[in-house]
Amino acid sequence: MARELYRTTITLEVLHEGVIPSGMELDEIVRETMNGAYSGDWVSMAQPLTVDEMADALWLQGSEPEFLLGEEWAKEKRNKEAHQRNNRHLAGRTNNE
Repeated sequence: MARELYRTTITLEVLHEGVIPSGMELDEIVRETMNGAYSGDWVSMAQPLTVDEMADALWLQGSEPEFLLGEEWAKEKRNKEAHQRNNRHLAGRTNNE
């Protein structure tokens, strides 16, 4: 069964008076939006990703792809890289013969 991988961007649009203090934590902003003096609305967008796109996105966030994609992905990636190196090696031998 194919895995369904997504990148979801969640935005909280907040309407308020004055400036939100720079040190205010996200959970405090949400609490103010739900129970306090702010008005807010959540907007989310989910984008399906291939395994390779997910791996790239994880790298860009500073996470190891194995974190979400598992050891099977890492093993498959190592096998692909070895296959590519072997092909380059064979191509070099063919060109030099």
